[in-house]
Amino acid sequence: MKTLEERFNEKWLPVTESGCWLWVGTVSGSNSYGYISSGGKNKRAHRISYELFNGEIDDGLSVMHKCDCPSCVNPDHLVLGTHQDNMSDSASKGRKGLKLTPEQVVEIRADDRSGRKLAKQYNVSRRTIDRIKSNQIWKEL
Repeated sequence: MKTLEERFNEKWLPVTESGCWLWVGTVSGSNSYGYISSGGKNKRAHRISYELFNGEIDDGLSVMHKCDCPSCVNPDHLVLGTHQDNMSDSASKGRKGLKLTPEQVVEIRADDRSGRKLAKQYNVSRRTIDRIKSNQIWKEL
């Protein structure tokens, strides 16, 4: 039976020009991230790459792509950061706008009004409000 590292190394191809290792295994159609089975679960291939070559990922940290290529699994192109770091990096590169500031997240957590009212005020989904209040996102605050 092959190890996780052996299976991982069979599923990427190097791109000389960029240095990226493009994942050629299972890919999500909606976001281009690669996936590989580990411990009976499908896990994002870039996170597995980081763990295999750079070490453990602390709880609450994201694995970010310096190359901005979601299908890249080159461990030299991956860095750790918080969810906020990842969102700020994305916004600074024009990929998506930040909808909330850290200050607004603190305000939302302190506000007792309904999720529906808060979602309308901050122009986000009710699910986003629920995830903020339950510390599923913006855990670092």
